[in-house]
Amino acid sequence: MSTDTLYAQLWERLQAVDRLMLTTHRNPDPDGLGAQLGLDYLLRSSGKDSLILNHDAVFARLRFLDPERRVRSLQEDYSPDGTQNRTVVSLDNSDTNRLGDIGRFIEPDKSNLVVIDHHDGIPSDYHTYFLNADIGSTAEIVYELIQYVGLELTPAVARALYAGIVQDTGHFRFKKTRPETHRIAAHLLEYGVDSAVMAEALDSGFPVGRLYARQRLYEGLQLSANERIAWFVISQQDMRELNIDWDDLDGVVNELIEPDTVQIGLLFTIRETGKTRVSLRSRGPVDLLPAVRPYGGGGHKNACGVTIPLDIDRAVREFLPIVEKCLVETSAFDSNAV
Repeated sequence: MSTDTLYAQLWERLQAVDRLMLTTHRNPDPDGLGAQLGLDYLLRSSGKDSLILNHDAVFARLRFLDPERRVRSLQEDYSPDGTQNRTVVSLDNSDTNRLGDIGRFIEPDKSNLVVIDHHDGIPSDYHTYFLNADIGSTAEIVYELIQYVGLELTPAVARALYAGIVQDTGHFRFKKTRPETHRIAAHLLEYGVDSAVMAEALDSGFPVGRLYARQRLYEGLQLSANERIAWFVISQQDMRELNIDWDDLDGVVNELIEPDTVQIGLLFTIRETGKTRVSLRSRGPVDLLPAVRPYGGGGHKNACGVTIPLDIDRAVREFLPIVEKCLVETSAFDSNAV
């Protein structure tokens, strides 16, 4: 199905309902927020009753993306009035388990659910799921939908969309960065987005505890598989002692794949008792999705995540051999390709 047909089908689906709740995964990042704010603007401009509601509040360092404070959360003192009888639009997330308590607003048969996402592994059915895995960010999908409808952007919306694109393309480094990605970014700059200011805002604003966390992480750095896999482990107690949030570790896992020998980087964290969250990164052809899918995880081939229902020590022991298979399968694929 062509891109224009995708947007035609998506816009038809959104136009068919009047009350919508826009949400994203827990601990919303710039792509989820940018996509929410862009779609909210489009829907409200079309006369729709649009509400942005997430499980988690926006991290303090990202609040600049939402000057009108359109994004609300269940963590805040939010009244549930007005949440009923809405179509739930999940942006930048295809897994309803990652929505937290927002999931209670979704009907058991998912009849009131619409998913707009760019992650790999979920096919589009053009009724509930609207995905384009060839695009580097959900903010790009929302931008292209706005262009399809023909609505002029505002500086605030352009800034939010630009932030989402920059963050999820790794400042235009990741493989899914298209020529069109740069054209979209250039268009957004025409609305007054300052690329240098945006880069500074997205990559700074962390507390000094982030430095101490990195010190602790590197003290416990471990490698295996002939230095092709590297991983960090951090506990809830570490987080409390350092007085930092999970957002304060954003991007740290990427440092693990900077050495030329390391092909896979893992960050193991405990966020709930008996549950270990793993953030995974890889370089080149190493596909990590087969490692996370059996546990209900997802994302991209080279950047994904999963929650394992084990304490952190058992999770590390069980998960590392599974990740090593990704290296073996990549090597086998490369050998067959020669």
